[in-house]
Amino acid sequence: MFTHLHVHTEFSLLDGLCRIPQLITVTKELGMKSLAITDHGNMYGAINFYEAAKESSIKPIIGCEMYVAETSRSDRNPSKKSTCHLTVLSKNINGYRNLLKLTTKAHLEGFYYKPRIDKELLLEYGEGLVLLSGCAQGQIPRLILEGRLDDAEKEALWFRDHFQNYYFEIQRHPIPELESINKGLLQLSNKLHIPIVATNDVHYIHKEDAYIHELLLCIQTNTSILDDKRLKMAGDFLYLKSPQEMAKLFADIPQAIENTEQIADLCQLKLEFGKLNLPQVDLPDGKTADEYLAELCWKGFTKRYP
Repeated sequence: MFTHLHVHTEFSLLDGLCRIPQLITVTKELGMKSLAITDHGNMYGAINFYEAAKESSIKPIIGCEMYVAETSRSDRNPSKKSTCHLTVLSKNINGYRNLLKLTTKAHLEGFYYKPRIDKELLLEYGEGLVLLSGCAQGQIPRLILEGRLDDAEKEALWFRDHFQNYYFEIQRHPIPELESINKGLLQLSNKLHIPIVATNDVHYIHKEDAYIHELLLCIQTNTSILDDKRLKMAGDFLYLKSPQEMAKLFADIPQAIENTEQIADLCQLKLEFGKLNLPQVDLPDGKTADEYLAELCWKGFTKRYP
C-alpha cells in the first residue's frame, strides 16, 4: 500500500486546487486507506479534512508544508527573505498541538513575506512530529543542487540527531534538477542511514486539472495565461497518483513506498469534539473566577478610559 504524504488542498491559497470532499472521494476510489494534508504555511483546512476523512473511513494525517527562515524567524533583512520548505506531520495529539504552535508563531513572530519558523522553534516544538526534507525547495535539496554536499550532509545530520522521525523526501517528476537532487539524497541516505520516503507533491486531483491549476497560478502571480514568461509548472504530473502509478515510479527503491505506510502507522492522531478545551487559569488566593475576572476588567477599563 501507499499513502500520499505531501498534499495541497484549496487552503494552499492560490496554489492548491484540491477541494477536500472530492480529494477524499478519489483517495478512497483509488484504494488508499490514509492521506495527509500539508498546506503551505497554514492549517486552515485541518478540521474539515479530518472530519471528511473520518466519515469515509480514511485515516487523516494532519501536517503542514512549513517555510523555514534562512537564518532566524526574527530576521527582516531583505537579502535573507528566501525560505526553505519542510514537510511536517503530526503523529499524535501532542504533535498536533505543537504543529498549531509552530504555525501560530510562524504568523505572529516570523511573518516576513511568508509565515516562517526556524530551527529554534523546531527544537522547542518538535515532539510528536514526523519531518520530511521537503520538495526541491527544501534546504538540503537546494544545497545538493548548488553542489554544497558537505553543507547538505551537515544539515541532514542536524535533523537526524535532533528528531526521532526524519526522512529524505524523494519526488520523481520529469524535472532535470530533481535527478541531481535525488541522486544526492540517496547517497546521503546510504551514508547517514536516514530513511527515504516517496511523495508526489499533489496540487490537483486529476491529471486533466493541470490546465485549471495554471489559471490559478496566473491569478496568484497577476499574469495572463497568454504570457509566455509567466510562472509555469513543468508538466501535468502534480495530481493524486494511484498506488500502482507510484509503485511503478519507485520500482527501483521500493522501500520509499513502504516507508509511506510506516509513517502512516506512526501517525495515530485522534481529535475529540463536543467538549470545551479551555485553559486552566491560576487564581489569586481568596478570589473566585468571577471576582478575578471583574477585577481584571475594571483595571483594563481604567487603563483605557482614565
